[in-house]
Amino acid sequence: PSNRERHILKCIRKSVYGQVQHKGATKMKKSLIAMTSITYAMKAKNLLNGLKYYCEIQRTPKNLGTGCGYSISVTAPAEEITAILDNERIPHKGIIS
Repeated sequence: PSNRERHILKCIRKSVYGQVQHKGATKMKKSLIAMTSITYAMKAKNLLNGLKYYCEIQRTPKNLGTGCGYSISVTAPAEEITAILDNERIPHKGIIS
C-alpha cells in the first residue's frame, strides 16, 4: 500500500468502530473470515500483520464449514479487513462472525 493508504488505514484503526467496552477497558471484538485456501490465509496474515493488524490463522469450526477449512481471526472490523483483501486481490469466502 502507498503512504496515503497506510495513513488512511491508521486513521481507521484509531476509530472506536468495532470496539467493545469491558470492565473499564477497551477490548476489540474478534471477527472470523473464511478463506479459500491455506495459501491465501497465509498471504492475508502476512499482509495484515505488515499493516499492523492483529491476525491469526485458525481452523474454521466444523459446524460453520465453509471454504477450505481455514479462517483468519482479526480484531479489526471484518468489513475493513475484507475491503483490504479485495483491494489486494486475496480471495475469501466471507465473514463468519
